[in-house]
Amino acid sequence: MYANVVTLRYKSRENLEEGVEKLKPLVDMLPSNPGFQSFALLRTGETETMNVVTFATEENARAARERMLPKVKEALASFLVAEPEARTAEVIVRK
Repeated sequence: MYANVVTLRYKSRENLEEGVEKLKPLVDMLPSNPGFQSFALLRTGETETMNVVTFATEENARAARERMLPKVKEALASFLVAEPEARTAEVIVRK
């Protein structure tokens, strides 16, 4: 199993809350990606979130990241202080 991990840093708490609303339609699209398994959105700071999306294979995860990350950037461009940090990682322990 592999995960796409994306960190988003917002300009303000208000921008974070608005950004989460903007992401909802994209979150609804995630299950249409081949190999999709799960999604979690974590608040990691006052103005920071982390998305963790798991997929069956590395190929599934990388393809979804290439497809979805430009949509995230476009939707949140005016809310973020920096480019999203995105990586694909192997899940080595899951319960």
